[in-house]
Amino acid sequence: MKKTVLLLIVLSLLVPAFAMAQERGDTDNRIFGVQVGFLGAYNLAAEDTLVGRDFGVFFTVSDSLQVGFRSITNVIAPQAVFLDLGYLLTPQISFDLMIGTTGPANAAAGIDIGYAIVKSSSDDVFSSTLKLKAGYLFEQTNGIAEGAIIAGLVGSIGY
Repeated sequence: MKKTVLLLIVLSLLVPAFAMAQERGDTDNRIFGVQVGFLGAYNLAAEDTLVGRDFGVFFTVSDSLQVGFRSITNVIAPQAVFLDLGYLLTPQISFDLMIGTTGPANAAAGIDIGYAIVKSSSDDVFSSTLKLKAGYLFEQTNGIAEGAIIAGLVGSIGY
């Protein structure tokens, strides 16, 4: 019940911001977007290369800020879920800060930089973007020094 009330409060604060962010600006989408991609990673704790999936749902808050929920699998854990704060430095370059979990009582965090290879024009009704991403993820159990270096290709589509 507490989680539902907290979610409703957060949504009631964010919905007006989404409605005001109708102009696309530097962001990938005007209101919301879905991102799907694949990642190659080198896990420093396991000293092994891995292949993972990246899935996210993002909402535009301002002309250069997106907030979303992101799931990255098979990189630092079988499943890592993050709250993603994305800031677009330019229309092509983005910076993401991720805070989340890989399971009960195991915090995780990460950063990544994205470069938009292809981006639809701002006049299009539905927008799409293809990005190269590189970053670093870590979890509480192994610590910051034993995380994973990630790189991948991510596509997004939205309104």
